[in-house]
Amino acid sequence: QIQIAEFQPQQITTHFSIQDLPNISGNTVVYRSNQDGCGVAIHSYNLDTNEEQVISNSDCHFDLAPEISGNLVVWNKAIFNNNMLFLHDLNSGNTIQITEQLGKYGSPYVDGNNVVWHSMVGGNSEIYFCKYNADTQECLAEPLIIHPASQREPRVAGNTFIWMDNRNGSSQIFLCEYNDQAGTCPEVQITQDPAAPKQIAIDDNRIVWSDSRNPNQVLYLCEYDSQTQLCPEIQITFESDEFAGHWDPDISGSWIIWGENKPDDSDIYFCVYDSQAGVCPERNLTVDPAIQQHPAVSEGKAVWQDYRTGNSD
Repeated sequence: QIQIAEFQPQQITTHFSIQDLPNISGNTVVYRSNQDGCGVAIHSYNLDTNEEQVISNSDCHFDLAPEISGNLVVWNKAIFNNNMLFLHDLNSGNTIQITEQLGKYGSPYVDGNNVVWHSMVGGNSEIYFCKYNADTQECLAEPLIIHPASQREPRVAGNTFIWMDNRNGSSQIFLCEYNDQAGTCPEVQITQDPAAPKQIAIDDNRIVWSDSRNPNQVLYLCEYDSQTQLCPEIQITFESDEFAGHWDPDISGSWIIWGENKPDDSDIYFCVYDSQAGVCPERNLTVDPAIQQHPAVSEGKAVWQDYRTGNSD
């Protein structure tokens, strides 16, 4: 089940079809569903009105993991061996196509009116972005990071962009702050450890990621200082006897959420970061013996995918 948690789990979806890969912004949850029986489409659920809405028409294709920020939803539609990126405005009800041609696009992400993704149309993985204009209903794509090395999994918070980059031999987190007037985004390398970071997330100036330097998969956090261009990291999760891996981190303000895979279980954990003490004491969010995965958090509310009824909801 896709659940909403303010310490009292609430089942959102009850359809017998598969619902998965949820995301949340404020009181709106988005997720994938194959309720139409042909392909997988994007749905939304309003926590204030308890109303579900179909956002995309799958056309018997597969819409991939949706992302949401405020009233904007973005997703990737798989069409045979290629993709197209789409944006839906919940306020106007309009949907636009962001990418002009079929190609290899991935990891679309949205914050405010900024949309970012990686493109392999030119053969190499490069970062592109656009700024959605609600008046003209346009989001004109332009390159953000073009480099012979591979760039992937971009994220954005305000005008701060982060992504994974292997230009120095191992995959590392890079950051740039976009200057609207100059149209530039100077790059800064954030991580240095040879253990390649995975599954990055950002909110404001806080970046969280998982890596396996210990050697198991645990989470790290840093707070970027734009004056010094430094981002001192701290480890926020630790190994245990039954530890298998910490995955899929997400962050909203001081709230950090992730999935923990154990030998016989998979649960959702969270912590509230204390910036003064530099600690983030972790707590169980779920304890049900069924599998829980793909968590997301926004303003103290969490959603995740859950199998406790025998179905993915």
